[in-house]
Amino acid sequence: MKTATELSPRQVMSVTRISGLVLVNAMIFQEILAEQNGDVLPLGKLIASEKDIIQGFGTHWQHIIDDINYYPIFYVAREILLNIPANKDSHDAILRLVDSARAIVANRAALRHDLMGRIYHRLLADAKYLGTYYTSIPAATLLMKLALQPQNWQIDWSDLTQLKQFRVADLACGTGTLLMATADAIADNYIHASASADKAIDVGALHQLLAEDVIYGFDVLISALHLTASTLSMRVPHITFKKMCLFSLPLGGKDKRLGSIEFLHSDSVQLPMDFFGSAPVYVEVSPKGGKKTKIPVELPKVDLFSMNAPFVRSVGGNLLFGSLPATERAKAQERLKKLVRDTQASITAGLGSVFVATADPHLKVGGRMALVLPKALLSGVAWGKTRDLLSHHYRLEYIIVSQDPKQWNFSESTKLSEALVIVRKIHAGEKKTADQFVTCIGLWRNPQTAVEALAIAQQLLNETAQDCKRARRVNSVRRKPKGRRSYPYRAECSARLPIMAVASEFCSN
Repeated sequence: MKTATELSPRQVMSVTRISGLVLVNAMIFQEILAEQNGDVLPLGKLIASEKDIIQGFGTHWQHIIDDINYYPIFYVAREILLNIPANKDSHDAILRLVDSARAIVANRAALRHDLMGRIYHRLLADAKYLGTYYTSIPAATLLMKLALQPQNWQIDWSDLTQLKQFRVADLACGTGTLLMATADAIADNYIHASASADKAIDVGALHQLLAEDVIYGFDVLISALHLTASTLSMRVPHITFKKMCLFSLPLGGKDKRLGSIEFLHSDSVQLPMDFFGSAPVYVEVSPKGGKKTKIPVELPKVDLFSMNAPFVRSVGGNLLFGSLPATERAKAQERLKKLVRDTQASITAGLGSVFVATADPHLKVGGRMALVLPKALLSGVAWGKTRDLLSHHYRLEYIIVSQDPKQWNFSESTKLSEALVIVRKIHAGEKKTADQFVTCIGLWRNPQTAVEALAIAQQLLNETAQDCKRARRVNSVRRKPKGRRSYPYRAECSARLPIMAVASEFCSN
């Protein structure tokens, strides 16, 4: 990665602001945790009892890491804190951050799970080089609600033992928007199934197993993972998590690392023991009984991949790995070319194509991918390999695009046209038949809130869209109530097409 002297003034300011955001976020979590855990000091008590505030926070956060855990949250913040020089300006700056943290906690509405992620993305200077255009909350809500329709999964959603075996992964999770939407959808399924079966509902136990066993998140930005960990934890701050399956994977360096793409041909990635931000799952010992050397990070077999993969590609200025120094960047690009050789991915299409190919071997048969990808996936020449992969090994279930002239996209801070796609991995002998349908949705207006997205999802689940092949309506949702001119969100633009009819178009080059 770039050293401080290689950063532009804008990048230096971005790093400084993101560091401040990480610190205030850790303070917010400490204040909330203190309400539930007597071993954690409230912010006011800590600053009143410490002359050296930086040292005081460092010591207390180390205590939380060692004795309570929350490693992904407090380790990153502590490392930043201990690199701040001890002087009056730093002291005053920390006090201002404390004031901000306490004000946010006092206004509980400001603790909505999207707040810190939205701020983070605005502060990220290298977004265009990293392709980090984070999914909007409404888009994530709509996508995951449809992907996790309870009747489409062979699982008893009221059984926590079964849920504990369920695996969700995001190979480019950013600040965790899709993972949060996934957790919300699973929680809805669990509550509804438990209520229907007249079973006791234990939301705390559910969120604990989601954080410790179900959800896997990977990213190259440790600061983004810090926010993912805190937002997942803040759902139930009174529950202490023993572990979280969130990992920062290196990009570049002497080993020409490629982040989550390392999983393309392997189930495990070996990280250097001293890699900043990696929680030691367990430690390998050399045959001679020497010092610990590597941290193994494993990707299990997954039931559901939710991904908004980086959009950067090798054309149009070639922004692939643009955040790396020039020498590292060329080596990383060359290694990527070798890795994707003989795979159904194209770096001309962009890293999104590579991430889909990376996820494929790790997805269980019958599992699903819920993807946010450029709309070029549907017909672009460069995306031909990805369409071939989906055509031969998956059944397409949903395609969602926006026809909203004010918002063609589903990601933050981009004007790229995008599509939400849900596919199910089929058995080797499973055949696609003409009576299987793909639901294609054209949104006349992009939903602006999670509530609006839920309303669209509910309408799609309750209604049967127009059958385009037979050119007739099947319980059409176009009917409108008396006194209303039209629906505010045009789910009636949906169309259900036989899978074979779509396959010939969707899979063409």
